[in-house]
Amino acid sequence: MGSMAGKVLLAMAAAYAWHRLVAGRDGGTCPLMCSPWRALAFGSVFGLMWAWPARTAPAASGPLSAELAGIERKETKMASVKTGVPVHVDESTFAELVRTADKPLVIDAYADWCGPCKMLAPELEKAAASLGDRAYVIKINVDESPQAAAALHVRSIPALFVVKGDAIVDRWVGFSDAASIVERAEKQFSSQPVPAGS
Repeated sequence: MGSMAGKVLLAMAAAYAWHRLVAGRDGGTCPLMCSPWRALAFGSVFGLMWAWPARTAPAASGPLSAELAGIERKETKMASVKTGVPVHVDESTFAELVRTADKPLVIDAYADWCGPCKMLAPELEKAAASLGDRAYVIKINVDESPQAAAALHVRSIPALFVVKGDAIVDRWVGFSDAASIVERAEKQFSSQPVPAGS
């Protein structure tokens, strides 16, 4: 709350200072700044708009596997999921991995039409090689796997996630180089879950 009040006061002070500058030059003809009281009111409204917290999506209702429960279980080829390389998986394999993986998952949610996703692909390969057998690096196409994308709360792509113990421990959006992916993943391997909307 102190941060909100500070931003409001700062905006009010800036509006009042602007009023003093403008009133001396044009005789106070600006309707928003023609009196000190209007300047302060304008500053307080602007300060509230600046300081008001952004709305976030509600947190996930439970473990990630619970959100993936609606995905039809098929016979999955878990033997094809290996470490050291990014592995493309379908929704069924993804849901099974979340439930049973013995290592953390680094997930890339992407689409074939996404330019930044294509730029990320070689960096993800380098990151997978660097992480070696410490994690599974998974690629999931959001167009082909809408239930998985919904469970991960994907709003923008490329979206990267670190999942450990059936919970998301980190998420970020946009292009990242291999070193950044590895650094964030390693830092989060021992972290606690974060809410889905953050």
